[in-house]
Amino acid sequence: MADPPIAAWRLGEGSATHRGDRAALAPLLDTFGLHNTPFDPTRPIIATGHQAAFWHPGILAKDIAMAVACARRGAQPVHLVVDHDNNPAQTLRLPVRSGDALSAELLVLGKDDPATRTGERPPIDDAGLQRAVAGFRARADGEVAVDWGPLLAPLPKGAEPANLADSITLRQLRWMRPVVGEVFVLRTSRLARLDAFEQLVQRMLGDARRCVSAYNQAAAAVPEAGVAPLAVERDRVELPLWYLADASAGGGRHRVFADLADSTPILTQADGAPIQRVSPERGGHFPLAPKALLLTAFLRAVLCDLFIHGTGGGVYERVTERWWNAWRGTPLAPLAVVSADVYLETDAPVASLADVERAVWYRHHLPHNIDRAVDGLDPALLADKAEIVNGRGEDHPAPARRAARRRLRRINRAFADQHPGLLAAADAAVRRARRGLANAETAARRDWCFALYPPAKLAELRSLLEESADGGCGKTRPAGTIRA
Repeated sequence: MADPPIAAWRLGEGSATHRGDRAALAPLLDTFGLHNTPFDPTRPIIATGHQAAFWHPGILAKDIAMAVACARRGAQPVHLVVDHDNNPAQTLRLPVRSGDALSAELLVLGKDDPATRTGERPPIDDAGLQRAVAGFRARADGEVAVDWGPLLAPLPKGAEPANLADSITLRQLRWMRPVVGEVFVLRTSRLARLDAFEQLVQRMLGDARRCVSAYNQAAAAVPEAGVAPLAVERDRVELPLWYLADASAGGGRHRVFADLADSTPILTQADGAPIQRVSPERGGHFPLAPKALLLTAFLRAVLCDLFIHGTGGGVYERVTERWWNAWRGTPLAPLAVVSADVYLETDAPVASLADVERAVWYRHHLPHNIDRAVDGLDPALLADKAEIVNGRGEDHPAPARRAARRRLRRINRAFADQHPGLLAAADAAVRRARRGLANAETAARRDWCFALYPPAKLAELRSLLEESADGGCGKTRPAGTIRA
């Protein structure tokens, strides 16, 4: 799904100020050594992104759409890594086949620390990955049902990611390169190094109550987005920022307040401790990062000409636009929403409740109707059964009816004894359908890591998004289901 279709996407109009801001962006971008294409601050930028985690093809679809749109609009792709988040990032599910049973088993690559940002956690190195895989194989009751070779591939020679977010990003850049191509990576923890970001922070600090009032009113107007209001107190208000503690202080992120008790407002942590600039050797900037709404508002107001969200982000971006229009009133770059459902397929049986009911009914029906399922039965027994079945039982006394039913059961047993494989096959069909129903929940998952999907299916996803760019599929005419 692309809303609007990629063919209808338009780019914002960058100003001379934007070009200067984007020139300052260049030193913060990274390619992880996968390409040497220089960044050109004079060209348009299309951006998307996500947290550092092993995400599914629905997220990959945003990057593919970005690449497709950049190729048609002469823009540059920037993939945002939200490395200041403390999201779970060291587990992923794998489809495991054991006989006819299919299950989603957890591969644990390391221990997640919910108090620490992914940009401050230790990286996943090759040795750690191999230990995790060996442990998984020892525990798993069965075999991984798809090719998981890409997950096991070592890092490029000489690559030494400094943290968890980078080690995940580097791997994913390699996996997505066949369908996305080259992208520039921007870590959100670096945004505070930009003068444009500090100017925005200072504007919020000097206009804190109006800024936060507009924010909270926008959040209340779109309750389905689930955006929590910012705290408003007598002498201070919470700002849509995170304070990023350094590694020596746990590498966490903490709420930020504008202390308004004196004539000159200051930034503080929740406990009232003032937030100071970091040391000059680290750039002399405030150790801050934007919360979700401020992140995309800043990107769309300053750094990109179009931003691509997923379906969830598309909902909360309605809050962003209400807030920004009420508080700042300056243009934001256009927004697009892209998503995709791609399913893995294995040879494990999958069934619906209707399949189970049909198989159970047939197993119940078959012993009484084998003559309807096969040919070549004893003609005399067939004639005898036809006489009983077609006879007018209600015209006979009860003893005669009971005798006829006994004869009918003997005939059906004789047919069953002649074809024992039929009942065994019907029993197996019931077991298979019941197992298939149990497998169906696993098979219906759409959140497998995209590296587990066959390359041909990811290429098909790209083709569908290219169709959207050529005037084809979009919100009103979905591309349909892609099964891998």
